[in-house]
Amino acid sequence: MRQIIKHQSSYDHYESDACIVWCFDARFSALLEKFIAEKELRNIDLIKIAGGARVFATHEIEAEEDYFRGQIEKSVKLHHTRKVILMVHQNCGAYGKTFDDTASEENFYKTELENAKKSVEAFLRSKNLQIPIETYYATFDGLYQV
Repeated sequence: MRQIIKHQSSYDHYESDACIVWCFDARFSALLEKFIAEKELRNIDLIKIAGGARVFATHEIEAEEDYFRGQIEKSVKLHHTRKVILMVHQNCGAYGKTFDDTASEENFYKTELENAKKSVEAFLRSKNLQIPIETYYATFDGLYQV
């Protein structure tokens, strides 16, 4: 083994300000960084996945959904996470959808976020865990809380 980067990470255990489920689309990475800074989130558990919260709203692959719900559960149990943040974004390739206008696209993603939130709430409740869940819709001009 050859060390390629020398860096001293903290051994101290931390509490997570948020478990964030965000799309891995790099066009929204700078927005995520700005969001974390503006919300003053110091310690986060970040789950980056194609479509972000889509995995909880659009039930296609149960094993995938189970895996990512399990990641949220681990965040809450291991790091005493204070809240879950779910995100979807405009023009998401993971959905493979096109829309006639901006309003219909916004309505679609708003419904997806509502479904994702209900799914995660039900899962956490089944594990006797209760923490706030926030939902956000990202566009090419900013981030909107839903």
